[in-house]
Amino acid sequence: MNELKYNEQLTSLEGRIKRQEKDLKLISEADDNDDMLEQLDMLICSIERQRTVIATFSTELFDEIVDRIIVNNNEIIFRLVSGIELSEPM
Repeated sequence: MNELKYNEQLTSLEGRIKRQEKDLKLISEADDNDDMLEQLDMLICSIERQRTVIATFSTELFDEIVDRIIVNNNEIIFRLVSGIELSEPM
């Protein structure tokens, strides 16, 4: 195989690899989104199971919903168990 033909095939293969990596990333992100939606559904069900209106702060419900709290210089970020982040300015 001559060098020109080799380089053409190499370039072609590298392009295919990049396209397949991009496709794999999209599939992976879709799976992550499916997981997030499933967790959100579970969260909604948990809130809907409450027999009374939530009029006061519930530590139990808060712990069920919030995975992590991140404090920055000018905001507080609540990372939910679903991965969604909600920010509040300070």
